[in-house]
Amino acid sequence: MEISPILQARLLLYAAILGVTAGILRDIFTTLKAYLKNKKIIYVITEFVTDFLCVCFTGISLVLLCYYFNKGEFRFFAVIGTAVGFLAYILTLSRILKRLFDLIFKSFLSIIRLITRPLVKIFKYLVNILRKTIQLILKGLANLHVLMYNVYSKNSVLKRSRKGFLRMRTK
Repeated sequence: MEISPILQARLLLYAAILGVTAGILRDIFTTLKAYLKNKKIIYVITEFVTDFLCVCFTGISLVLLCYYFNKGEFRFFAVIGTAVGFLAYILTLSRILKRLFDLIFKSFLSIIRLITRPLVKIFKYLVNILRKTIQLILKGLANLHVLMYNVYSKNSVLKRSRKGFLRMRTK
């Protein structure tokens, strides 16, 4: 099936835009991973998941792009256009947008910290009260056990004394 050069040029343009979008997504994930570097296990899992998501997004989007604009025919120049768009973004706008994403993440984290700081203090206060309450309950239960033991001992001594003195066994 023959496709007009105008439609092929449009496919190439959209493939380049897809490459730029994939680069932006990669920078967002890279910035996210930079904030999780201190936690090694979470960082490794996040790195795998974000790379996998980025590749899946780009691959599925490229297939859908070819299907929609190229009537289901896969053209290799669409892959080249995506790669060129990705490289053009990485070489030109990536540094600026990484700083912007970093600023956005920092401001987002500062807002989250501002919101959660009072909640953490309230939670610590409630945990401290709960801990003291549990300690008092456990201390009271220990005293109750001692009292119950003493009451049992007292009752057994009284029962035995009512029966008379214990006789010593002689062999």
